[in-house]
Amino acid sequence: MNLISRLLICLFAIGALCSQAQQGGQKKKDTSARITWVNEIKPGKELPPNTAHKTFFSKAANTDVGYCIYLPPNYKED
Repeated sequence: MNLISRLLICLFAIGALCSQAQQGGQKKKDTSARITWVNEIKPGKELPPNTAHKTFFSKAANTDVGYCIYLPPNYKED
């Protein structure tokens, strides 16, 4: 294989990789506006027994973040 053929193959491969990278970038969508960090309990629904829903302020996300935690049955007594 001569030098020109090798160069053409390399250029073709680089072009294909760049094309894939651009297509991958176009497929990404900004989902930050749709992220909910604190989920409300829906009407008529309850958390399982001994489970509590709490929130804390996240400096990294710059918003409140919710979480559920299971507490042992005797938690309030102790």
